[in-house]
Amino acid sequence: MNNQNLIDLLHEVGGADDYFKGVSRPREMLPDNILLFSRNDRGILSPGIISPDLHQRWVLIISLRGRGNVKIDCSCESLGPAETLLIPPLHLHSYAKIAKSLNWAFVTFDWPQHTVSSVAWRGVRRLGPDARILLSSFIQEWIRPARDGLLLSSRLYRLLRALYPIHDPKETDHSVNLIGSVHALQLNHPGIRLAELARRLSMSESHLRSRFREEAGLSIGRYLRETRLRRAASWIKEEGLSVKCVSERAGYPDVCTFSRSFSRLFGYSPSTMR
Repeated sequence: MNNQNLIDLLHEVGGADDYFKGVSRPREMLPDNILLFSRNDRGILSPGIISPDLHQRWVLIISLRGRGNVKIDCSCESLGPAETLLIPPLHLHSYAKIAKSLNWAFVTFDWPQHTVSSVAWRGVRRLGPDARILLSSFIQEWIRPARDGLLLSSRLYRLLRALYPIHDPKETDHSVNLIGSVHALQLNHPGIRLAELARRLSMSESHLRSRFREEAGLSIGRYLRETRLRRAASWIKEEGLSVKCVSERAGYPDVCTFSRSFSRLFGYSPSTMR
């Protein structure tokens, strides 16, 4: 682009109606700690590995070729070519009926200040022409040898904006990352109870319950229970501990109670896993 091109552009800019009011940047914080990877083998999508923790990051799945079912908690979405699906933190997801030939892109990221209540994330979205251009610019920035993190983040943000309605986050309500705080406490104190969590976070149990459900989209009781059981499953599988030992470490009153809860979540008993 030469000087004349720039001059022609400036003619289109013209003057300013108000010299004290410009274009503001979005109030929301941009995505951070971004990871982009692709999958073209359906076997990789179902490795049979149980993570000890519920996923703490947002996951954007983009299908360019191949159809498959994505189960999110208790619901199931059919994802086909030129479609996307956004999964918030703490929502378990698995795959079924995946096409033999596929090209799916996965973007996982942290999104400070954003919760399930600030993003209309449910349901499959079409990847229209505008979103395709934004996705292309995002991928091109990712594969650059000297990719720019700020540019990458802004391009992902624009793609998310094009696909999913985003409400202005309430800075006063979400100034503290409650999900991260609860996760850290449970990580350091396996089997911690709700009353103790509330005390350590300096809030009432009822306020903790409502705040957590608003931010995470699920009850804190379910989160604590499932995280405790997934950690127990990893102890059985990775450390080879007995079911009795694991039930005690996980804070269950007896093996029978532990086995019932374990079977309800995973579909098979802890002894079967062992």
